[in-house]
Amino acid sequence: MAMLVAFAVFTIASDHAGADVFPILAVFAAATVRIVPNVNRIMQAWNSISFQKPAITIVVSALNGAPERDERVHESIAPLPAST
Repeated sequence: MAMLVAFAVFTIASDHAGADVFPILAVFAAATVRIVPNVNRIMQAWNSISFQKPAITIVVSALNGAPERDERVHESIAPLPAST
């Protein structure tokens, strides 16, 4: 949408705004309306894949027969002081 507005402003500012500019803007607007929902679906799928990636890694390693590796570092936790 921002590119559409920038194109319109640039065209009007450069004094090339003739009768042929508005059909071009209408085509770009229609294309934008058609593309935005698809881009939204692609972003949702990408986020879902990113969220599920650790689980997918565990399943793939289990299917390959490799033992599961836990690379997290466990820090020692100091015990809580006794209440008096």
